[in-house]
Amino acid sequence: EAGGFSAKVVDMEPLGSERILSVEIGGVSLFLRVLEDQAAGLGPEIRVSLPESKLHFFDEKGDRLS
Repeated sequence: EAGGFSAKVVDMEPLGSERILSVEIGGVSLFLRVLEDQAAGLGPEIRVSLPESKLHFFDEKGDRLS
C-alpha cells in the first residue's frame, strides 16, 4: 500500500492459513499476523501499514493494555 513505513523481517512463523511475522521498525520489535497468501514472497524488508482498529498492545508481563 501507499504510505506506511519500512520494517525488517526478523522471523516468520507459519500457523496454517496465517503467519506471525516478527519485525523491527525504528528499533522497536512488533509481531504482525498476516494471511498465508499475504506472506508469499516476503523479503527481508517490507512496507507496513497498520490499521488502528487492528492494533493490540501488551505490557511487559504479557497483559493486554486497553
